Amino acid sequence: MTKLPFYARWTIILLGIILVGYLMVVAKFILIPFFWSVFLALLLAPPVQWLERHRFPSGLAIALVMIVATVVMGFVFYIISSQIVSLVSELPSITRQLELWYHEVRTAVETYLGIPYEQQRAELLKSLSSYLEQGLNTVGNTLSYTAKTVTMLGIMPVYVFLLLYYQQSFAEFVRQLYQHRQPDQALELLSKAGTVVQGYLHGLLMVTLLVGLMAFGVFVALGVKYALVFALFVALFNLIPYVGVFVASTVSILYVFLTTDSLWYPFLTFALLWGIQLVENNIITPYVVGSKIKLNPLVVVLTVFAGAAIWGVSGMVLFIPMVGALKVLLDEKEGTHAYGYLLGAKR
Repeated sequence: MTKLPFYARWTIILLGIILVGYLMVVAKFILIPFFWSVFLALLLAPPVQWLERHRFPSGLAIALVMIVATVVMGFVFYIISSQIVSLVSELPSITRQLELWYHEVRTAVETYLGIPYEQQRAELLKSLSSYLEQGLNTVGNTLSYTAKTVTMLGIMPVYVFLLLYYQQSFAEFVRQLYQHRQPDQALELLSKAGTVVQGYLHGLLMVTLLVGLMAFGVFVALGVKYALVFALFVALFNLIPYVGVFVASTVSILYVFLTTDSLWYPFLTFALLWGIQLVENNIITPYVVGSKIKLNPLVVVLTVFAGAAIWGVSGMVLFIPMVGALKVLLDEKEGTHAYGYLLGAKR
């Protein structure tokens, strides 16, 4: 068989990447809930396998694990939602504080920059009208996205159940597909990639819980109301590398600034949240997650932005373990070690 020239091979590879990216954008309504379901199935697989080893039928084991997981998540959601309702009820007082701060800023601008108060108001109204027009144009899209999100959340439990129920069938499919080309080696490779991603997801879940507990302790120590809500906010946004930490910290510090009379509280909030990030990045994540998926920072940043462009927030979270699984495959497959090395962190 004639070997293709270098430029022809790379042309085919680039066209394949473009085609895959296009399909991921077009079919994201199907792919996003499916990949979330794959990762949830990987998280739930160990307790399901434990029950199956203790002579539980496969369907019953999966149903029990999914029911327990749903009850736990529902309980957490109930507690958080009740605090969010209370927080929303206090928005008028926060808004008044914002108005006072806004007027103080405008007075300072007039005093020190010489821009008349009324001129500031005219420019602000002009800007606000532009943003309002854009916002009204996106209301319909937001409602459409909400309906799609509800549909995706509704189908995910079905995906998770079926993925867990037919996991042995997938293994048999791979064995038959590669029956003439070392099927055991192909199964071992896929199993290794799945194990790596599974370990990464379990580690990430543990890191999220620890960050949430530390943030909760910080907010309680500072006397911040609705500490549980902001701790959960910080923990969840910590899943989004680089960007999430900045967003969560900014919102938390702004709330503390608007609800306290001293600048020391926002400063302490910033310092303590920054301290949590240092502990998480240098101690918790290396110890809990370890080197299960070790991508270099440039690849992580590019992956996050690519995920955001293709699948939005879901892509920012999902693409990291997906690229990590790709790295495992590249590391193990003969002839692609260099590409796996390029994705990996410096040793």
